[in-house]
Amino acid sequence: MKCTEERDGGVVTAALEGRIDAGSAPAAHAAVLSLVKATDRALVIDLEGVPYLSSAGLRSALIIARRMGERSVPVVFCHLSEKVASVFAESGFDRILTVVADREAASAAVSHLREDAAPGGTAEVHSSMSAPSPLARFTRSFAFRKPRPEIETN
Repeated sequence: MKCTEERDGGVVTAALEGRIDAGSAPAAHAAVLSLVKATDRALVIDLEGVPYLSSAGLRSALIIARRMGERSVPVVFCHLSEKVASVFAESGFDRILTVVADREAASAAVSHLREDAAPGGTAEVHSSMSAPSPLARFTRSFAFRKPRPEIETN
């Protein structure tokens, strides 16, 4: 698995290459997270070079999105192959993460998200963004579930 970066203003693009499976997923999300600096305003993850993505890769995508969400840095995924897009669609991740066709669409999505941000690059959120995102609702529903007490039957 290989990760290369490009920077354009406050947007960092991480281009991943190779399979993302149980063996490479931890390194993949660690590599992507290490690229993002405190001053970056958006993250684009280009998956054009990823022919295969396992459930461990989906977990990495979720970890990246959650960590960036904590810092108010929007994440956009682009260039998904048919197989990878199928994995995103079948898991429902295409509904909770921002997924677009290519870098041009990612740039447009980032521009839109940046226009909604408060002036001056602060972490404040525009009022139209005050409702919890689908990702926040999804992850919150699993984050701190306590096990149910066992019910004894006689």
